[in-house]
Order: sequence, then C-alpha cells, then structure tokens
Amino acid sequence: MAFPFAYGQVSSAVACHPRNSPDDILDMLKINGGVFMVSFLRKLTDASDPTLRRVADHIQHVGERIGYEHVGIGSDFDGTMQTPVGLEDVSKFPSLVAELLRRGLSDESVQCILGLNVLRVLDEVQSVSATMVKEGVEILHDFVEPIWDEQIREEVKRVRGVAE
Repeated sequence: MAFPFAYGQVSSAVACHPRNSPDDILDMLKINGGVFMVSFLRKLTDASDPTLRRVADHIQHVGERIGYEHVGIGSDFDGTMQTPVGLEDVSKFPSLVAELLRRGLSDESVQCILGLNVLRVLDEVQSVSATMVKEGVEILHDFVEPIWDEQIREEVKRVRGVAE
C-alpha cells in the first residue's frame, strides 16, 4: 500500500551539494504524491550565496519541475544557527512570500508551499494508516527506551530552571 511522504533536509540541484536531490528523485516524488521540503541550510541553499533569493530559486525549480503542489518549507530553524541572509527567522517569511509572488507564483501556490501541501500529505498518510489498521496489516515498530532519567532531568533543571 503506497502513501506519500515529506522529503526533507535537502534542497534541489540548483546548488551543487552531495546532499541535494537530483531531478530524477523529484520526478519520483511527484509520482508518489509527496512533498519536497526545501531546506534553509546555508550550504544546501548555496554556500557562496546563501540568500532568500537562492531559497526562492530552489522553490521555483522544484515547483516548475514537479508542480507547486509538491513543494514545502523545511526551514530547520530549530536545528541550525546559519540560515540564509534574509531568512534568519520566521519573521522573515513575508519577504519570502513577496519574492515568490514577485516571480509570478499564485496566491494558492504560495499558501500550499507554506503549509497546505504538508497538511495534504499528513491527511493522506493518516488515511492510508487507517486503511491498513482496518485491513489488519501488522504495524512494525521498535520500542525505544526513554532517554530522560532523573539524573538528566535534574541537570537540565539546574541549567535551564525547568525540565519539562
């Protein structure tokens, strides 16, 4: 049973980096119905010109290649301190929206890129999951031991003041 997925922590072949996705992978993602989460990591955006404009280049490349219904934002704000110039934090999203609209993307495409595409994929995955459960498909998973113990909790509380 197939379901779409969100493909992230990468950018497109617009910038040469071994972690960036070649176009043939984009084509397969379109067939799958998934969403490509354009990264804001500077090295993946363009090591020599890590700017909002280059992020928009990646978004436009993916959208023109497989359709804007397959593009999302993978900002990684919680995982990097080195974001593109002009996209230092979420307060800069209006500048990205303005750049995409300036390039001729429709309001609908921009709304999809900013989150509606991800919601669509999550809805479809939820639907496939419900069907699998209904059909009695065995769900495979591993038990993961909790990493927080009292010693770690106390250390975090000492450093941050809270540990919740």
